[in-house]
Amino acid sequence: MIRKIFKWIGIVLGSLVGLLVLAFVVLYIIGSVKWSRMHGKYDVPVETITIPTDKASIARGEHIATIRICGDCHTEDLSGLFDSVPGLITLSIPNLT
Repeated sequence: MIRKIFKWIGIVLGSLVGLLVLAFVVLYIIGSVKWSRMHGKYDVPVETITIPTDKASIARGEHIATIRICGDCHTEDLSGLFDSVPGLITLSIPNLT
């Protein structure tokens, strides 16, 4: 009687382990396919842009870079910065110059 109970417990546990392994394999394959689709190589047309060189545009760019947007993360001289929220995220913000 006890052998029969252990036999059924073994069958049930073996089946559960088998199902877990099968689920892992299926999810791994699905994840690999999605990963390769997301990180594949794509042909992107190169667009040429015109960079304005007049004094007003240069002054506006300097204002944006040093005072408003970029200076918050890259410091005043646009050098890199490490910013972190302890236990949550650490960002390495590169040098812009």
